[in-house]
Amino acid sequence: MKNTPEQLALQHIQAVCQGHAAALRFTLVHLSAGDTMMLADEAFRFANFDQKQQTSWTQFASVGKEAQLVAAADPAARPVVDLFKHCAIYQFHNTSAHAYIRQ
Repeated sequence: MKNTPEQLALQHIQAVCQGHAAALRFTLVHLSAGDTMMLADEAFRFANFDQKQQTSWTQFASVGKEAQLVAAADPAARPVVDLFKHCAIYQFHNTSAHAYIRQ
């Protein structure tokens, strides 16, 4: 994907559990029309630790408002989805009087 001002961030998330590693990557893109966020360049991979080489990324062909991983027909996507279902995301904000948003 061409790097443009509309491209917000390339995200790479990895989870490791019980001898398995799952990874998901995607690019967040901002569309000014309707102030919409889209997912682009979405891909995943899954591997057992006993494999000697890194598995290749499986890329999704299209762009959309929803992640395609959950609805993927590829059976290799299921363990990745299952592993991420057990993850928690914590977001911390600086809410002090000196926080950037309060300046």
